[in-house]
Amino acid sequence: SGSRYTLLAEKYNLVLTWADAEIEACVPTKEEARLLNLKAGTPVLVAHRVTYAADYAAIETVDSVYRGDRFTFYTGRQFIG
Repeated sequence: SGSRYTLLAEKYNLVLTWADAEIEACVPTKEEARLLNLKAGTPVLVAHRVTYAADYAAIETVDSVYRGDRFTFYTGRQFIG
């Protein structure tokens, strides 16, 4: 009933530390276009993300589909070490 990240940290001692992501322009499936209220063939942005724990174990993968006309991609500072 709470945050899955809190559960992973408290019950399994897994602290999610960083994520790698890639974003690409794609043509949505018919179902994605319908769900996003887009005309067929309208481009979307697809993000593929893998989240890692401190021991480099991949803990979570996420694929997200965004409307290109309503999404802004922002990357901030990245701290290493």
